[in-house]
Amino acid sequence: MRKLAILIGVILALGGCSVGNPDTAKQESTVQVPTQKDKQPAKVPDQKQLLDPAALTDSYSFADRTGKYLISFTGNQNMNLNKAIGEGGKILDVKFIKKQSRSDKDDGRQWANNFDNLDGLIFEVVGGKASPNQTYYLVDDRKMNINAVIPVTSEVKSGVEDSVKQSIQKLKTLQIEKIWEIGHVGQDNQIYLVQFKKKGKKVTASIILKHGSQMVTKDYVADYDPNSTWRVDDGGEVTPDMFSFLFAASTKNGILLGMEWAGAEGKNAIFLNQTDKALVELEIKGGRYMSP
Repeated sequence: MRKLAILIGVILALGGCSVGNPDTAKQESTVQVPTQKDKQPAKVPDQKQLLDPAALTDSYSFADRTGKYLISFTGNQNMNLNKAIGEGGKILDVKFIKKQSRSDKDDGRQWANNFDNLDGLIFEVVGGKASPNQTYYLVDDRKMNINAVIPVTSEVKSGVEDSVKQSIQKLKTLQIEKIWEIGHVGQDNQIYLVQFKKKGKKVTASIILKHGSQMVTKDYVADYDPNSTWRVDDGGEVTPDMFSFLFAASTKNGILLGMEWAGAEGKNAIFLNQTDKALVELEIKGGRYMSP
């Protein structure tokens, strides 16, 4: 009987342990041990796509009147180019189709009306259409990272904030005569065109890229001429309609701008590359003579 009583006591004691802390028991029952299936792999951030300016070549072209074909008008004779970039960053697939020789009907103008008479490589636009007579930059996407290309928007605004004007004047130690916002890259990079007041015979026009409070500039200093200061027959001034953007791209130092500067006789295509202190104009240039 004594052994039986002891056994019953042990059983009762064990039973009390299992129900004596109901809250603890409930919490422990809801704990889940993660299985291999539940574990989520760590997200690896995407590497920012960058363009190496050293990969840029002399490979400008323009479209015919139909927008179906492009002709290279600069020195690069690379038949492997397979992409055309223009219109603020629009990318078109192209393929080389032939080498065209100059005809005796060539009037010397690099425009759509003279397309069939010019010397150059002819590329066909595949699965799309270019804007007639517009400039396009040709690339080989196996050698240049086109994923670094970012849209740039041309949008002229004359109402520039006073704080921006003051910052520019302080940076350049020059007084502003005219200023416009002429475009933006994304939401955080504004592009300004500024003409400063003359200092003696010298006058400065600047392209300014602004990111937050940081500004970098490309200055064009010239002797003032009421007829032709920066370009032939420019009337001694710059205006927003002279400038357009082919594309922008991300580089390790910031933004690269592919631009055109139009004048009375044609267009000059240039690259402005951002550095820590300035926008630097690259040696790669293209000029289209289109004087009527």
